[in-house]
Amino acid sequence: MAKMKMRTQDPGSKELSDLILPNVHILEVEATSIAAEAGQKMVVRILTNFSSVDIKMGPRTKKKAFPIVAAFRRASLPLWMIALIVFGVVAVLGVTIGLLVHFLAVENKTYYYQGNFKVKGIPYNSNYEKETSEETAALSKMIETWMIDEFQASSIHNHYINSQVIKLSPSSDGVTVDIWLMFKSPLGKKANIRRKIGSILYHVLKNNTASLTSDPSSLKLTEISKVHAENTVNKCCGRRAKMSSAYDRIKGGSAAQEGEWPWQASLKVNDRHYCGATLISNRWLVTAAHCFKEHKNISEWTVSFGTVVKPPYMKNRIKDFIVHEKYNPRAHHDDIAVVLLAEPVPFTNNVHRVCLPEVTQNFSPGSDVVVTGWGALSKDGICFNNNLYFHIWDKIQFN
Repeated sequence: MAKMKMRTQDPGSKELSDLILPNVHILEVEATSIAAEAGQKMVVRILTNFSSVDIKMGPRTKKKAFPIVAAFRRASLPLWMIALIVFGVVAVLGVTIGLLVHFLAVENKTYYYQGNFKVKGIPYNSNYEKETSEETAALSKMIETWMIDEFQASSIHNHYINSQVIKLSPSSDGVTVDIWLMFKSPLGKKANIRRKIGSILYHVLKNNTASLTSDPSSLKLTEISKVHAENTVNKCCGRRAKMSSAYDRIKGGSAAQEGEWPWQASLKVNDRHYCGATLISNRWLVTAAHCFKEHKNISEWTVSFGTVVKPPYMKNRIKDFIVHEKYNPRAHHDDIAVVLLAEPVPFTNNVHRVCLPEVTQNFSPGSDVVVTGWGALSKDGICFNNNLYFHIWDKIQFN
């Protein structure tokens, strides 16, 4: 609302004051008096942001009845400007709708779930509490196998990414199995995928009576955050974030992906790779005793983690090392040492510990062995000093 005061150019004219013009931005006001038989009249010309309007007033015209708003005529916009505005509005709406459709129905997002259920008929055995025991390995492998088979054969196989057994808890009436699941789906399908995951697990637990006696009513499944999911897996030993789709057995080795061998470390002397090592806890590494045969000064040593030596994914210093007391450099017996790190290693997807076998565990002849590290893959072969490689030897004979 705007107010204005204006005077006519004729000194004898009455003052026009406090005329209220709603919703009009006044640029200029011009009032001119003219003589007429019916008395003194004037023409008021108001120039606004829309157009100009001429109003004729007589002496008897009442201020409150001043018909400026009624007489004001807005100029119409040009046709090209109207078309441009309409096109802009339609374009904005189209982009907004497209983004919503893409986010809700097309773009995949990763979701994590954690659950547990009860397996009955297994006598109590404390070895199920040990993550590296043969009992734990056998039962975990059995459950992980049927989870993989069922999800990959289901209608949601395109959404399935990973499933693992996280922990076993023995009790007097069986073993409680904690599981970890990873799926991908658009946001609009999330609820439906969640229902199908629960339905598939329930169906398997109910009908898989040949190998395990499970209680489907004990099944619990909840969604967890990415941070919670990664922390849960990284606390477990021997978990690999990534695995190569194929192994190059013919050429003698394959380049490792980031996170594929997260326990592999590089021992460096004066910042140059010298020996490989394996992370067995957040403070300890295991390596070969001969690595310290010539270099015993701790200040020379550093440790790096990741698939690339330079630049390293993570770096640490050595506080101490212990060589096996029966190590014989000439005979190469007991060629083993442990290394104490100066600082604890924060476990991530790309760096965490390997599983150490139980003292009573036996490795039968003919087992496959994976060797990882930097250096040559064969005698007098090409030396890979920066990128981590791995190689599989099968049917190894143990002496």
